[in-house]
Amino acid sequence: MRHLISCIAGLLLGAGTAMAHEGPLDPTFGDSGMRNYGFQAVNGALIDRAYVGCPGPDGTFTIVGAASGWQRVVTVRLRDNGDYETSFSDDGKQSFDLPATPAEFSPGACQADGHVVVARAITAPDGEQNLQIFRVLKSTGLPDGSFGTGGVIGIDLDQWIPNLAKEELPLGVNQLANGDIAVSGRVVLAVGGERGFVVLLAANGSLRRAAILDNLRSRTATTVVDAPDGRLWAFGQNGRVNGAYRAVLNRDSLIWEGVLEQQAPPGYTTWVGNGRAVDGQTIVLASSSGPTPAYSAPPQLIVFRGDSVSAFTLPIAPVGGQGIGVVARFGLQGVTVLPRRRVLFGALAMYAANNTDVGIHFAMGEIGTTSADDRVDTMFGDNGAQTAIFRPTANACNIPSRTHRYGRLTLWRNRPVFVGGVDASCLGTGAGEDYLVARLQTDDIFAGAFD
Repeated sequence: MRHLISCIAGLLLGAGTAMAHEGPLDPTFGDSGMRNYGFQAVNGALIDRAYVGCPGPDGTFTIVGAASGWQRVVTVRLRDNGDYETSFSDDGKQSFDLPATPAEFSPGACQADGHVVVARAITAPDGEQNLQIFRVLKSTGLPDGSFGTGGVIGIDLDQWIPNLAKEELPLGVNQLANGDIAVSGRVVLAVGGERGFVVLLAANGSLRRAAILDNLRSRTATTVVDAPDGRLWAFGQNGRVNGAYRAVLNRDSLIWEGVLEQQAPPGYTTWVGNGRAVDGQTIVLASSSGPTPAYSAPPQLIVFRGDSVSAFTLPIAPVGGQGIGVVARFGLQGVTVLPRRRVLFGALAMYAANNTDVGIHFAMGEIGTTSADDRVDTMFGDNGAQTAIFRPTANACNIPSRTHRYGRLTLWRNRPVFVGGVDASCLGTGAGEDYLVARLQTDDIFAGAFD
């Protein structure tokens, strides 16, 4: 079956442009598995970047991101083949003005009702940052007027947490079982050092609580989920042992009430991305771990399972004969969970020799009931991993710049889908980007899921 799929994909790729996209891609979507979507510039700004993609109504796919250099938000609805669903807003696109400042990463989440929530940092001219959180309605692609003020919430963490420096960076958005929304991230203290933070919002956007995770173990917070005992679990990068942590938080006060730690090897740092639940007791985090300092590092999965924690390294193969690693920065690694306890890892990949972008690296792990049963799923890609690379048409680029951006992974129509950005026309870093969407081929058929 796997060889048959590969042969079909090769025939379809060969029928496309001279420079076909590479990677574990589903050839029935877009242009041989990938497609870029660019929008009309406003004030000459050409940067469009997708934040989050979610399954939409009637088998469609909805994408929310920033466009025109962060001057507006554009919502896109796609058909199964990657074409615009033109019954949505007449042309498959909807936009509204919501100015922001450039950001490498802005987390988002698909809510159970199909609406989309995004958090991002807004930076003032003096460098002071505040949080901006907005919700987009699935039906219209416009702000949800019942959420915050006109669909938007502004939060200055300085009003809740004393003695902060300027940086307030969101790294995760999660919906809890009771409908609350947890936004987590990283702040810098006025006296130096970093801490994770958690903001709890009610379903209507009203602020319940905002707190720093006031413990030396918490350098960031990337994921917040319901704990089995009714409290909350927060996950992130551990500043004490350079690994990862799972903190137990009081749901009402967000006070730290316990911790389980994963320690990095001596001289190493683990960069922790977002996590997803495999079951009620098992949370898997995306990460990369390598010598300190490092711009790129090998990928790994960190598994918090009941009262234990373990980690295992995922494969990574050279691209064009050059060694690569995944980016060692905040927010640019993620996972999504497939049936059979499989976890797909995705991250921005870089050439190890010069730390330049090469594509989006994907790898697959299978999570057992004990750490001894965790393994790489070698049926995916090339022995468990493969890097997806956007290849423009032969006449599209005059310079070898093709910057990829990591956004989010999710499931749509029984396939994992990646959204982010790419400099499709090779205008150069910071000059132009489009939304990038890729649907992956997992080489087997499984029941649908929503995340």
